[in-house]
Amino acid sequence: MGEEYKDFQKKKIYDCLVDYKERHITRDSGKYKGEENPWFLPEKYWDEELPAMLYDGIRETVKEIQNSEFKYTPHIFAFKHVASSQTACVNLFVPIMESESVNDILKSIEACPKDFKCVAKEQLFHGYRFEFWDSTDEKSKGLLGDHSKRRVRTVMWPSHTTIQMMNFAYGLSNIN
Repeated sequence: MGEEYKDFQKKKIYDCLVDYKERHITRDSGKYKGEENPWFLPEKYWDEELPAMLYDGIRETVKEIQNSEFKYTPHIFAFKHVASSQTACVNLFVPIMESESVNDILKSIEACPKDFKCVAKEQLFHGYRFEFWDSTDEKSKGLLGDHSKRRVRTVMWPSHTTIQMMNFAYGLSNIN
């Protein structure tokens, strides 16, 4: 699976992300180690308020989070790379968690715990960080060394499977 996944990742996923960047943000490439690379955004996007690859439909919500005392610290590549795992996590989970159908969405997943009642949506703006890695070590900076060290009093966003999304939502749920 390793090589097949890498081929799929580069040929399909990255191509789609580069296409999105070129249609919605810029046709220009950024530089990585001094060489032009279409997977990177140009430097003018690196100091923006929000990552350029953030979905337009959630920008206001993310601005609200970033203007609160519980703002998250974007990873180094959140502003630079089209495939930032942190930005992908924000793009996926903010719309789901804000949806009126969030409970039905989560309950429709086979991995949903049987006693899951609902997402405690009132807690969504109280310090949840947007991290996307497997380490539970608070001091870990992730495999690329680009993850924030900021300690937050709540749970980590899931790392890579639906079951972990369920664990996250389950942690937010009101269980009787």
